[in-house]
Amino acid sequence: MSKPVIILGGGGHAGVLVETLRLTGSKIVGITDPSFQKGTLLYDDIPVLGSDESIKEYDPSKLLLVNGLGPSPKENSREVLSKQFTTLGYEFLSVIHPSAYVSPNAIIEAGAQIMAGAVIQNGCSIGFCSVVNTGSIVDHDSNVGDYSHIAPGAVICGGVKVGRGVYVGTGSVVIENLSLGNNSLLAAGVTLRKNLKIGELFYGT
Repeated sequence: MSKPVIILGGGGHAGVLVETLRLTGSKIVGITDPSFQKGTLLYDDIPVLGSDESIKEYDPSKLLLVNGLGPSPKENSREVLSKQFTTLGYEFLSVIHPSAYVSPNAIIEAGAQIMAGAVIQNGCSIGFCSVVNTGSIVDHDSNVGDYSHIAPGAVICGGVKVGRGVYVGTGSVVIENLSLGNNSLLAAGVTLRKNLKIGELFYGT
């Protein structure tokens, strides 16, 4: 049986994670979010424990964390928050929706989130605290780096190297064997046929 979890953040992304955690039988201790008063019940029966600082009241050996902040192409708060608590000895739970397909030959790092209907094929790796969002596909032998986000409906074809902190927009397609440099961004609905440099923002031609 997995350890109980605390979710960081009480927004829309966290709500989706709550449903997945319930489907997989995880016990949710509570949610941390400074936007809500301590004791407020979210998602029917999950108490707000206070701000993120309240996590420090819990022994890191007795629970796991889930990063419930929604991925954003404009800021790195998910990464900052994850690093803060990893440094303190807390570990993050990988969350995989029951309807997702994950190859037994894929590597899913701690804290990664594989959402409903996603497909992770043979030989892939998904990095620490990355999100492969609803209905997206990561095809064979592709690597997704730490803190990256493959947005809903995006397709990563075979042999692609997605760096650290990359944002691949909704409904976009990355052609096979390309590389996306760290902190690059691919806009929604774009078909990518070239490599992206570190920090490059690509909105199509």
